Amino acid sequence: MLRCQAYTLFQSILQGHTPNSKDIDSLLPQHPEEGLHLEFKDGKLLNKKKKERNAELRHHVSGFANSEGGLLVIGVEERREKNKPVHRSVSPCNSGSVGGDLAGWATRTLGQQIGAHLVPSPRIHVVQHSEGAVLILAIPRTDRLIPCWSEGGPTYSFRLGDGTYTMPEYLYADLTLGRRQRAELRPKANGTLLSQVPEWNLFSLQLVLENVSPIWVERVRVEMFGYVASSAWHVPAHSSRTSRRIAKEVPKSALRYFDVEQLHELNSGVARLAGINASKQTNIVLGYGERIAPFTDRDFSMQIEMPTQMKHIKWEAALLVSVQGATPEWHQYSVTIDNDTRNTKDEVISQCDGFRRPRVFYGSLDEYIERGLE
Repeated sequence: MLRCQAYTLFQSILQGHTPNSKDIDSLLPQHPEEGLHLEFKDGKLLNKKKKERNAELRHHVSGFANSEGGLLVIGVEERREKNKPVHRSVSPCNSGSVGGDLAGWATRTLGQQIGAHLVPSPRIHVVQHSEGAVLILAIPRTDRLIPCWSEGGPTYSFRLGDGTYTMPEYLYADLTLGRRQRAELRPKANGTLLSQVPEWNLFSLQLVLENVSPIWVERVRVEMFGYVASSAWHVPAHSSRTSRRIAKEVPKSALRYFDVEQLHELNSGVARLAGINASKQTNIVLGYGERIAPFTDRDFSMQIEMPTQMKHIKWEAALLVSVQGATPEWHQYSVTIDNDTRNTKDEVISQCDGFRRPRVFYGSLDEYIERGLE
């Protein structure tokens, strides 16, 4: 039961909870013990030489990612006797040794070598405890094995019990040999304003998936997660007959894969006036069961109702592309709408190319910039 306490905290952080001093205090008693999902590191880790501390961080993060995920807590000292914890206390991180920004150091260190492979990426938080700063990383299990690089080439870490170990070459070969070839899909988007009334914009989104590989793609499923009105999704007349539009509330388990920027009160009021659901995010199935031939593409279309009370609108959504027999991929869709000129500018960004999650946002462009979301 006590082991579940750490695992519950781990899951809640993945779903958007910001850890605090009480969470640190709950980990200080002798239980829960370190194990598959929990590892403590003394804050003195940051006082080691740069190359050594960076390698150790990547080693532990890839170990969790290649196993079942878990919490890496840097800034807690554990004293053990007969291989059992007898005392834990906060041994704070010295942010000065890494340039003053603990979260920034962790992000940069991971991004330099393994960040592009970490999908979904870890949640990184700094807790200002009364005894000093504690760095917490909640690392989800990844669908692909995450390598670390050293002078001898790539190595792979994994968790076993309460330790992190380097994977033997034979084990890596057993896990990877025989994996089926996967197709490469490149998403492109084109959004346009169809019509404008006093309170509404009718926005049309055409998403195109291009199969740039020489193999067939089977059973494609495309989903989008974002702020929408209950009646904001429409089926264009030319849509594939296999496509469905099913709007529903986003399950909590999906929140570990993307970040949600909550609407401010002012924009929430405007959004409610226009019919946008400001308190819940919804997801829509743009299409499923599609089959894409080699070197061809398939389009998935939808229409969204957006309010016109704001001059410049910024709307961002998380895009999920799933293919039978392959790892699902997340992408960022972003569009800016100018209600004066009726111009639109949109793009799709692959999350596999960067160390960040897709984001869900709706509001004015000014607010978007003020909140540092550029």
